[in-house]
Amino acid sequence: MYIKYYSNIAFWGSLFLLPIVYFIFQSSGIKRLAIFPPLELPFSIYMQSGGVFFFVTLIMIVLYGKRSQLGSALVTFIVFIFIFKRKQFLKYLMLSIVLMIGINFIFSEYSDNLAIRRLTYTFNQFLNSENATEGVSAVSAGRDFEIETVLDLMDSPKDYFFGMGSGVSFNLNVLPEKELSNIHFSPLSFIFKYGVIFTVFIYGFLLRELFSIRKQNIDRMYLAAYGTLVFVFIESFFAYALFVTSILPIAIGYLNYKRKE
Repeated sequence: MYIKYYSNIAFWGSLFLLPIVYFIFQSSGIKRLAIFPPLELPFSIYMQSGGVFFFVTLIMIVLYGKRSQLGSALVTFIVFIFIFKRKQFLKYLMLSIVLMIGINFIFSEYSDNLAIRRLTYTFNQFLNSENATEGVSAVSAGRDFEIETVLDLMDSPKDYFFGMGSGVSFNLNVLPEKELSNIHFSPLSFIFKYGVIFTVFIYGFLLRELFSIRKQNIDRMYLAAYGTLVFVFIESFFAYALFVTSILPIAIGYLNYKRKE
């Protein structure tokens, strides 16, 4: 009941807000759109059937313009197929082909869209770079500069071991100057605040849940919870997602319960 309620609110709320967001952005002359809709759990539910709701959810992720969320969604779908649906590989292969054709159509027909233009620019920046390192730097949107800044601040072994405190912040020397508390690369963000021990503990806990896969008597709710964990785990390497995605602790709690059942 809870997952059905959450999925309905997240799906229809994101769908309802999408044209409003575009109207506000375009009427204000803003050229860039990048918003995280709460679609991790709905995506993990709807990908199991591969129906209309699945395609609409993926299109919404594309149109909201978050590159990390789009990449995480695609990785989650691939993991779902190879772990749980290998016997239906042909079915999901056909579904993936339709998916790629649909995404390609959206990118070609709506190239001036705020989100599509940003995603296309990212791909072109990477492809036109002379090497992989330069390409990653070009598409990182300042994330590599965040990492360099934080590493410069941590100038002693104590800072790495214990962290510099949950209230620590830093300034990025860019225009306009910004004061930040978290960085997009979550593992380093945790080390920066809480130290190596905490970071190893939290990722060790997450990896245990990821690799403790239950393949007997699984149902849609288990697959939804597992897909949500995979989705947010991937996101955490590109955005500060682990502590701010409200559905994640519920998904982990359910997986932990099923593992011990």
